[in-house]
Amino acid sequence: MIQPCAEHNDGHTPSQRAHDADGLYIGLMSGTSMGGVAGVIVDFTQGRPQVRAEAFVSLPPELRDTLFALQSPEDNEVHREAHAANALAARYAAYCHALQTRARVSAGDVRAIGVHGQTIRHRPELGYTRQINNPALLAELTGIDVVADFRSRDVAVGGHAAPLVPAFHAAMFVHEHETRVVCNLGGIASHQVEALAFAWLAMRHVARLPGNLPTVTGVAGERVLGALYPR
Repeated sequence: MIQPCAEHNDGHTPSQRAHDADGLYIGLMSGTSMGGVAGVIVDFTQGRPQVRAEAFVSLPPELRDTLFALQSPEDNEVHREAHAANALAARYAAYCHALQTRARVSAGDVRAIGVHGQTIRHRPELGYTRQINNPALLAELTGIDVVADFRSRDVAVGGHAAPLVPAFHAAMFVHEHETRVVCNLGGIASHQVEALAFAWLAMRHVARLPGNLPTVTGVAGERVLGALYPR
């Protein structure tokens, strides 16, 4: 079971921290297949998550081609990555507005957006992982706090930072008297489930609770994942 990190032990119990961080969260995920962006608005106030709205939209072909190209070394990578990150953030923002309309909520009703970004390089054995995104721009365009860059903290302490979704599975599906198996085809299937997991990871960040499973990622210990970009 995931417990509070010792480095953030302020005397509050996990349930108190989770209660303080409850509310509506948006989760966004664009997987390694680059088929599109999955998103959800989730309500965590009832203990277990309640999905208020969900959708999936394809990426524009030109942006998809650019993201694929950035997976391999080419000329002028820094400029092309920054340009693609801005385009992806604008796409994310439009998507968040559409989800808010579906759920009939305003930006002020949402605690935070948990956004994975688009992986273009993942080399934990070399000490880095790279997910394209511009979370500062996304916060500006939506008027909502953004939690992003979930994998770097795990890599920094020797983990593989993948997969991250099993921590969410463990929190949602663990049972005292049953053995349960979850099939996770990361980046390929179950897009909404992965988007829901990143909404949960944003909630865990706001609550200052760990979001990784050391037994899965091979990390030295549990860590609060992500970086916060205030609106």
